[in-house]
Amino acid sequence: MNGFVCKVINSDLKVMKLFLLCPQCTHFFESTSTQLIENAGRIECPSCEYLFDGYAHYRFDGLEADQPVKKGGYISSIASTEKKPQVDISSSDNLGQSVEIQSLDSQVGENKISRLSNGLNLYEAVFAPLPQKKSIWRLANIILFMIFGVLIAINFNKQISVSMLQSSDWAYQVCERIGCEFRSARRISELRLVGADLVIRSDIGQDVYQFRATIQNLGAESLQLPAIELKLSDIQGRVITSRVVYPIEYSEDVVDLELGTKMEHQVSLLLRVGEGSPVAFDSYLFYPKEDKVY
Repeated sequence: MNGFVCKVINSDLKVMKLFLLCPQCTHFFESTSTQLIENAGRIECPSCEYLFDGYAHYRFDGLEADQPVKKGGYISSIASTEKKPQVDISSSDNLGQSVEIQSLDSQVGENKISRLSNGLNLYEAVFAPLPQKKSIWRLANIILFMIFGVLIAINFNKQISVSMLQSSDWAYQVCERIGCEFRSARRISELRLVGADLVIRSDIGQDVYQFRATIQNLGAESLQLPAIELKLSDIQGRVITSRVVYPIEYSEDVVDLELGTKMEHQVSLLLRVGEGSPVAFDSYLFYPKEDKVY
């Protein structure tokens, strides 16, 4: 019973004062529900030192001669024909007098079982488990379990990446043997166009411009070279000319038109502008939908 509290009907109190009656010497003394619970119901009589079960010999109100003894939360009452004298326990003159107790009914159905309701509060002792506080170790275990799950996911992702690279190499070898065409992957998000520059080449012609830039592959595998969209605009922001340059035009020396892992490719184009003088330009990388331009 350790770890339980006493709940009482019609009362919000968690710890109640109660009275215990020694079955050996009929000594009546005061105690608390907390003390009863901590001792697992075993109570020692302060008068005769008799050890008895407190759960079977307790009540919440002071003892009176006309009131039956409470046992286990219920009362067995016997109708008496003679009125028994009341004994004042608090009086020092009656300390030597023994308290007369009505006999308890042990036979079911012989006498009516009733609760104490003669002008007093109705009580019923209910021993319920105390709410257990969550241990800090439980929270720590949850955090460690989450970290372990994240590590497993990262390791699984790495293994998948390695497997994909190995399968890609195997596919290359198979295609070389059977003579099929195998193209690299397309991931525009792993490509960068850096160092873009547009300069006039007056040594070649007045309307000739040279576009220079570098394409970088930041991915973990070889990628197809993208197309470049170049837009030239005048001082008012109007587009003078727009052109799409495909890999076959700027990478004649690159085998299979692909860019290896962590590699870069220099782009150099000569453009002839028919009318207007461009003062600004925009350049973009993209993969066209049609494969015929490759």
